[in-house]
Amino acid sequence: MIEDLKTKIFILVFIFYPFSLWALTLQQAISLAMKTYPPLKEKLHLKEKTQFLYKASFDPYFPTLSSEFSYERTFESSMHTIGRLWDNQYTFGLTISYRLFDGGYRWSQRQQSAFVFDQAIAEIEIIKNDLKFLVKKAFYKCLAMKKIWEVRKEAESIAKKNYELAMARRKVGVAMLSDVTQAQVRYTNARMETLTAQ
Repeated sequence: MIEDLKTKIFILVFIFYPFSLWALTLQQAISLAMKTYPPLKEKLHLKEKTQFLYKASFDPYFPTLSSEFSYERTFESSMHTIGRLWDNQYTFGLTISYRLFDGGYRWSQRQQSAFVFDQAIAEIEIIKNDLKFLVKKAFYKCLAMKKIWEVRKEAESIAKKNYELAMARRKVGVAMLSDVTQAQVRYTNARMETLTAQ
């Protein structure tokens, strides 16, 4: 019983699934490709990485602040004193340092990071343009193939009518057998072209 139900559900899904497909517009196809194209995702991650490296290249231009804190507690007791001796010692240190001259090292690091970041942005634009071209090419090719299929389907129906007309004329005795054969060949060729386009 359960296997029979599974079979029926499978058949229903198999039959009606193709009718639930939806068509994409060109802009939807481009946006879907932009979201799912793996090389573009990789370059976006690379751009993000180089952007953070570029921001980090400004770090040497700012002063460095470091702090240090320590606490020490000592306890002394001896036989000659009546109480205990406690000693608490706190130490806090704060250091600010700024590099005035480094021979152009900071500047060259920042320029190198900026160049790598700009290069990542340019590569993303190249990939986006290539992807748009490929999607548009595939989209318009599909539209052209659909139009070709429609034209060939129409040519097939015309060839079929001509073949039927030639057979009817042959039965009446107005057409020769060669006319019927030619019409049959044209119909068969049109049918093959329709199947090829489909």
